[in-house]
Amino acid sequence: MHWTVRGADPIIALRCYILSGRFQDFCPVLGAWLVARSGGINVEGIRPLFFVALVITAGSFAIVFAWLSSRKWTISAETGFNLIQDIGQLFREGRHLKRWLIISSIAQLPTGMILPFSQVFAHQVKGANEYVLGAMVTGSALTSVLVAVPLGRLADRVGRKKALYVTMPLFWISNLILVWAAGPVGLIVAGILQGFFYIGGPIAGAMERELVPAEQMGRWLGVVRFFRMILAAGLAFAAGLIWDRIGPQYVFLTFVAIDVFLRMPLLIGMPETMGWRLGKPASSR
Repeated sequence: MHWTVRGADPIIALRCYILSGRFQDFCPVLGAWLVARSGGINVEGIRPLFFVALVITAGSFAIVFAWLSSRKWTISAETGFNLIQDIGQLFREGRHLKRWLIISSIAQLPTGMILPFSQVFAHQVKGANEYVLGAMVTGSALTSVLVAVPLGRLADRVGRKKALYVTMPLFWISNLILVWAAGPVGLIVAGILQGFFYIGGPIAGAMERELVPAEQMGRWLGVVRFFRMILAAGLAFAAGLIWDRIGPQYVFLTFVAIDVFLRMPLLIGMPETMGWRLGKPASSR
């Protein structure tokens, strides 16, 4: 089943992207200021952030409703539905998709295993105040804004895998620095390097789009999301147990070990996909 959209305005999309980027850059610092003015890192100090988020979300809804309410989606083709048959056809027609399914699922683990715990760890274990926490998030956002385009160009020039070889170790280092940081500077550096997680996602997404046949993309998105959510839910629960029973720092060290000893070797075994959609040969490294 293929979906097309009529009347989409790329200028609107670009404006939304720019506005979201600016919010991402400055809101952590403003949030830290609001928390400090409201009583610090406690229930009373943090509560105003939810009201601010509610106002921003309502404003976003109003913008989307006003700008996009006239957009209409149409179905260009009708296909039958058979879950087992669809999955089998997907893996038969797609190259290296079983291996990539594991790589892609592990790549999303930080959303449930690392990112929710990093700020808590920085505050409870390392003693970071609201300003340090805000600076960590701002540093991560600035990394995404400033480095995403150069690394994206690098991925288009030298290959997706080589670009991931840059982003993955930098994210490992961010976790190690977070664990071993002795003061605010180390925590902020860890936050800055954490931004490479968000940069690696689109690069891996480009590689994924080149691996999956265009006509199978809808099926693939459903399959990969299912496995990502199952693995993420299980390891997020495991991360909570590790935090309580073994030690908070081992949450971050466990992910680094999984990424180093499982995802990286699987990625090394993948062929370079750059140019596959254009029919160009790609090297295996």
